Amino acid sequence: MQGFEWKDQRGVEGTGFVRALRCLMTSQLPNLLSSLRCTLENEMMTELKICQTSKGETHLKVFPSIKRIVAKTNSLFFFGDELSQNPDFTDAALRYPQDVFVAGEAVRSVPQVLASFAANLTTRGHRASKVMFDHLAPVIKRRLEIRGQEGPNKPVKSPPPNEHDMLNTLQIDCMQYLIDTSPRKAPWTVQRTIGEIMAVWFSSVHQLAM
Repeated sequence: MQGFEWKDQRGVEGTGFVRALRCLMTSQLPNLLSSLRCTLENEMMTELKICQTSKGETHLKVFPSIKRIVAKTNSLFFFGDELSQNPDFTDAALRYPQDVFVAGEAVRSVPQVLASFAANLTTRGHRASKVMFDHLAPVIKRRLEIRGQEGPNKPVKSPPPNEHDMLNTLQIDCMQYLIDTSPRKAPWTVQRTIGEIMAVWFSSVHQLAM
């Protein structure tokens, strides 16, 4: 997480995600259902093709397949089309919560002096989080620059009702809502914004790693 520390406290800067998730993103669910269904069908067909043998039989490993399907579908509406189509990014996004859980258990099982070593070992040098950070950084930087040009008093707007426009607009996804609800008077840095986004991403898919 590049040194990021998330604070789950009311009144602390950075709780705009409540509005982003409970209001802005939730209000768009009716418009997202058909695209969600289409994405699920496409990902399911992809998994079936991967598991097909030369004899025409299909041996599907259910749990790994479910994890990939959920991660890919979530990433589309969370990170947008640009990042969700990047296999390196989606692989890291799936592996990241798993690494956190494994590292957490490892850290609990060793003396405090060895905690950093154990976390680094079990996460392979925090590889997944670093891959996510490297892919997110230029996208977040670009979006923050656009937001800075809009002025400090511009209100957060709801996305267009047309589903096609929504899914083909760079600015319309959960990640953008988190950016739009972040403080304007004291804007977050790219690193801080990525930390907030990765924390919310972890909460959205962590059950797959349990």
